[in-house]
Amino acid sequence: MISISKLLSLILIIVVVWLTLRWLERMTARPRANRSSSAPAPQPAPAEDLRRCPVCGVFVPTRGVGACGRAGCPADRTSF
Repeated sequence: MISISKLLSLILIIVVVWLTLRWLERMTARPRANRSSSAPAPQPAPAEDLRRCPVCGVFVPTRGVGACGRAGCPADRTSF
């Protein structure tokens, strides 16, 4: 038969486990701002100027892109 002391011990164990899990959840959810990181922050990619292709209407970078292969597309995109 279940005695009062066993029932109270079971309740105490359940409460301790529940409180420990809540504490662990809060600890893992904290921001890691106070940790010092040896890796530098990644640099953002530089912005590029875009122009609209007069043939296909797609915005393309002004430098470094060749013809898209569509009929009438300018071979050099920097010329438009």
